[in-house]
Amino acid sequence: MSTSDPILYPPLAAATEPALRVLAITGGKGGTGKTNLAVNLAVAAAEAGRRVLLIDGDAALANADILLDVAPRHHLGDVVSGALPIEQVLIESRYGVTLLPAASGSLGLERLDDPAKLTLMACLESLGDAYDAVVIDTASGLSPNSLFFAGAAQEVAIVTTPEPTALIDAYAGLKALARHHGVTRAQLIVNQAGGGAVACEVHERLAMLARRFLDVEVRLAGWLPFDAHVHRAVMRRTPVIHDAPRAEISVRIRALADHLLGQEALDSGDRLRFFWRQLLDRSHDVARRSAERDPRS
Repeated sequence: MSTSDPILYPPLAAATEPALRVLAITGGKGGTGKTNLAVNLAVAAAEAGRRVLLIDGDAALANADILLDVAPRHHLGDVVSGALPIEQVLIESRYGVTLLPAASGSLGLERLDDPAKLTLMACLESLGDAYDAVVIDTASGLSPNSLFFAGAAQEVAIVTTPEPTALIDAYAGLKALARHHGVTRAQLIVNQAGGGAVACEVHERLAMLARRFLDVEVRLAGWLPFDAHVHRAVMRRTPVIHDAPRAEISVRIRALADHLLGQEALDSGDRLRFFWRQLLDRSHDVARRSAERDPRS
């Protein structure tokens, strides 16, 4: 691998008291490897000593539990309904990652209303400083929940592939985040790329469009190759960085985790409650602007 590769920089030194990192992994379409990457990034961060909370934000089609090989008895719906305290829903994986699981096939959770969001925020705030890294695996596409979670994360990482359809969908996702949630920058991860040159070409195209039409800065966080180890790991219900720790893709995922989850926060005083309150505030701002535009309100 070339020393000029954008993902192979030295890992940052760990802070004595690591600042909180909130990272949303999103993508415009299914099939980009978003959930697999979110799980492996969380596991890599835990390996590096971070206290990691992984939130499965795909409230209708949960998959993170499968990749962590856990069998949750409860899920996000039990939290937002007030049926259970969040502590009884969180599940510890053997990889050092705590999972807030979602429900699979629960259509009622596809769009969280404001009362549900308020309940979720209160529950997350109750966790205090228990975590210093939060990874959110959002739903694919432009669902309200996906935009809700991604819009308030400290950092948004968009996963795409070199396919034209994936790139178009990635731009559509950026457009929605910029217009409705004020996102001004995003990280790009090109998955299943044929090499660094391909990844750079994909980045240049998306970055040009985002800069010109959205006033959004898109940075290339890195790229991942197509690797048969990934399929084998999924079949074994094991993160690929554990199943094939020396594979190129595992090396690159760990470097990505160092970059995206190992940095100090923009404001070291920001903790978990700040980000989740910001998430709800932005949701209310969007609702207010929509009401102002509607003459019937």
